[in-house]
Amino acid sequence: MGESGNVVELEGIPGASAAREGGEGFNAAIEGTDIVVVAKQTANFQWTLVQSVLILQ
Repeated sequence: MGESGNVVELEGIPGASAAREGGEGFNAAIEGTDIVVVAKQTANFQWTLVQSVLILQ
């Protein structure tokens, strides 16, 4: 993807340390780039939910 583009940020269970820390790490990694988070959605660490969220985006 490089250092520019639009992304959808999927997070795990809201409030869970893994979801919170993963989101913080993701945002730190894209800081200073031209990557834009165009949507943010909870996916509860469930692959089937991830797939349905991506289809809706």
